[in-house]
Amino acid sequence: ASIATNATAGKAVLPAGLPEFTINTPHVDANSLVYVTPIGDPQNQVLYVKAKAVGAWFKVAINQALPVDLEFNWWIIKLE
Repeated sequence: ASIATNATAGKAVLPAGLPEFTINTPHVDANSLVYVTPIGDPQNQVLYVKAKAVGAWFKVAINQALPVDLEFNWWIIKLE
């Protein structure tokens, strides 16, 4: 699952049954900090940034897929 955006912050949904989600955005660079915060109960799972590709995307993940959708906020901060 994935979305494409030109934003540096937003909301997304990790669909039930999937352990990761990709956000395609050109704002990711080598010095970017990417913050993710779940909205609602992540059922003892930690939502984290699994990987990022400069100028292309970042992936958020949990270790075990949930039986329900998990909405989350994300924010990219560029360090100078």
